[in-house]
Amino acid sequence: MKIIKKDGRTVDYREEKILMDLDSSERVFNIEFGGDKNKIAREVTDKVKNEPTSITTSELNKRVEEALSEYPAVLSAFREYKSIQQEELDKAL
Repeated sequence: MKIIKKDGRTVDYREEKILMDLDSSERVFNIEFGGDKNKIAREVTDKVKNEPTSITTSELNKRVEEALSEYPAVLSAFREYKSIQQEELDKAL
């Protein structure tokens, strides 16, 4: 599976990136997931493996958000974390 980054590069899908983003969301917003992050990452991986083509990082983030729907605090932190990342990226451009 390939992921199309916001800058147009195509990279291999890496499940560990999801885990790193979840860990960062917890750390930055001082929350505790309270669930199985590996299970969430596997759920997302299973969904994207069935995609017929490459997907964008935005589409991947939507899949992660869907998987986090049962964890509202983490979902909110993940969205905010991704928003901060996007702001930093926009400033760099």
